[in-house]
Order: sequence, then structure tokens, then C-alpha cells
Amino acid sequence: MMLAALVHRLAYLLAETDRRKVGGFTQDQTPV
Repeated sequence: MMLAALVHRLAYLLAETDRRKVGGFTQDQTPV
């Protein structure tokens, strides 16, 4: 269970970083 949570958090962080890279010009719009 701990591993699943860790993987989920890692995937979320990766997605957020990717989104920030793609939408760098929209920094004022923070995704929830």
C-alpha cells in the first residue's frame, strides 16, 4: 500500500512538472 501511494505521488509530481513545462507561460494559473 505504501508503495502504491509513493508511485501515485511520483506520477502526480511528474505530471505536474510536465504541465508546468508545457504551460510555462501560464504560471499565474496553478493547476489544482
